[in-house]
Amino acid sequence: MDREVFYIAGYDPKSYRFYYDLFKKNLKDYSHAFNIKADLSKIEKNEPFPFFKISCEGVETKYHFLTWNDIVKKNWSENYKDALADCYSFFRIYTITGLFIKFGKESIYQLITGYYPFFYVLFSLLFSLVLAFGSFAFLQNYMHFSLAIIIGCFLGFLLNHFLFKLGKKLAVFWIARICAFCATWQDKKTGTMQKRIKLFANVIVDKLKQNESKQDYELILVAHSVGTIVCIEVLEYILRQNLDLSLLRKLKILTLGECIPLVSYQKKADEF
Repeated sequence: MDREVFYIAGYDPKSYRFYYDLFKKNLKDYSHAFNIKADLSKIEKNEPFPFFKISCEGVETKYHFLTWNDIVKKNWSENYKDALADCYSFFRIYTITGLFIKFGKESIYQLITGYYPFFYVLFSLLFSLVLAFGSFAFLQNYMHFSLAIIIGCFLGFLLNHFLFKLGKKLAVFWIARICAFCATWQDKKTGTMQKRIKLFANVIVDKLKQNESKQDYELILVAHSVGTIVCIEVLEYILRQNLDLSLLRKLKILTLGECIPLVSYQKKADEF
């Protein structure tokens, strides 16, 4: 059997090589656990998107990376100002509008995950202010007023800086960034992103047409996290091509860790 897999990663600045190395490691563990022999090729770049091949017991798989991490990098920031902006956007879009009630009814666990960054930032600021004012109140009894202010502010800054670094390691701000990105998807998808979506779709349509006569061929579109949102847009473009039903039957969809409700629940998401 011949199989082609097209993978759309989530909102992640990492390149396709990270996912290739991850696949390579997991395939080794999987092969050992289930006693399956599989050969993995190196990454090739002689097509629109990088790919590698997997040979395994009568199945030849060609695994393509539909990359968009270059677009993510342009919207990716790890400074404190942007982290605060993302948390504010989350509060404005999900809390003030009452949208959190709808999410809570569907899945309380996802709602808790979404509010995790907001409360982390809120309590980080609160603890830092408490330390700053507490230090000032204590130290002013033993030193000059102005020096106590400086030390208090410095200690508050140090704690806030430490909590920010810790939050980055715990992926706190990454979650907030995803929520903010998805909430503004209708605006974010225009321009370069729209062109990339059409390119993804055209590559898939071309592959389906090239293998139209093959009976033992399938094409699997795999999407993860925010990639599932991109996947929906790609599918919409593919379906607009009015392909023959025999071709569409060769197309399979696999979505993981879906972020679709983060877009579909928005008031401006009717088109999506």
